[in-house]
Amino acid sequence: MSKTGTIRVNRIIKHSADEIVALVGDVPNYGKFIQWVKAVRIWDKAPDGNSFSAELMIGYKAIRIPFSTRVTIDKNNRTIRTSLLKNKSFSLLPNPLRLLECTWKIMPHEQGCEIDLQIDYNFADPFLATLITSNINKATSRLIEAFSNEADKRYVIP
Repeated sequence: MSKTGTIRVNRIIKHSADEIVALVGDVPNYGKFIQWVKAVRIWDKAPDGNSFSAELMIGYKAIRIPFSTRVTIDKNNRTIRTSLLKNKSFSLLPNPLRLLECTWKIMPHEQGCEIDLQIDYNFADPFLATLITSNINKATSRLIEAFSNEADKRYVIP
C-alpha cells in the first residue's frame, strides 16, 4: 500500500520575488544550504537554463532517497515546477516515489515576497511513506527556512 498526499505551505519572507525565484531555481547548489541534500546531478539543460533534469540524493541518518525530476523555471510568472522522472535515476537504489510534483509560486509582497509551495507525493514504499509523512510538515517548514536563511546570506535585505 502506498501513501499519497499533498502539502501546501504559504510564507512571506523579506526578499524580492525575483531573488527567491533565482534561489529556488539554483538546484545545483542545494547541497550547500539544504542539509539533507547529499548530492545533485544536473543534465539535459536547455540553452536558456530555464529547464533541466536533476537527480537529488536526499539523506537523513541511514536513509537515502534518490529521485530525478524535470525542473521548469518561468521567470516571468515567477514559478518553478518539478515533475518526477520515472526510471531516470543514476542511482542503483530503486525509486521510492511514484509521484512527486512541486509547484513554487513566488509573488511580490509589501514585506518582500510571498512563497506558495505545493507538493503532491506518492511513496511506493509503505515504511518510507509512514516515516516521511509523519514528519512532512516539519521537513517542509525546515525547507522554507533553509531557503530564507540562504537568501539572507546571498542578498541584501530591503
